[in-house]
Amino acid sequence: MAEYDAQPGRNEPPQSDLSPAQLEADDIDLYTGLKGVAGLVAGARGVIDLLGDVAEFAATAIPGVDGVGVALIQAHDGTPRIQTWAATAELVNDIDVIQYEDLNEGPCITCMQTRRVIVSGSLGSDGRWPRFGGGWRGWPFIRRCRCL
Repeated sequence: MAEYDAQPGRNEPPQSDLSPAQLEADDIDLYTGLKGVAGLVAGARGVIDLLGDVAEFAATAIPGVDGVGVALIQAHDGTPRIQTWAATAELVNDIDVIQYEDLNEGPCITCMQTRRVIVSGSLGSDGRWPRFGGGWRGWPFIRRCRCL
């Protein structure tokens, strides 16, 4: 079973056979990343500043990313409300507003509901979010959302 939900109709990427050296390098990268996040938390900063730091850290740690957003789910009058608290690019904030406030659908909402990474090869052709994807036809970028 894949570690994420792929766009329907797309093949899952082949499982790679990593060498022991590559596995060790991945472990070192993970350790370094977690140490960096721990340093952010240990700084006793305010929540908004901390979320901004986490977004910036993720944007530099994830290869090829155009932007990162950090959203939180909050209870609002007994109803869950999703809001982006930090974004490294205006495009990310705009996309999140469309998902969370305008349409109540999109890859990040699905990610939060399923607690699985969501991947879309092209939002315009992905039928899981017909209203959200329809506004992005012709944009061939990958949108990944990860809920922790």
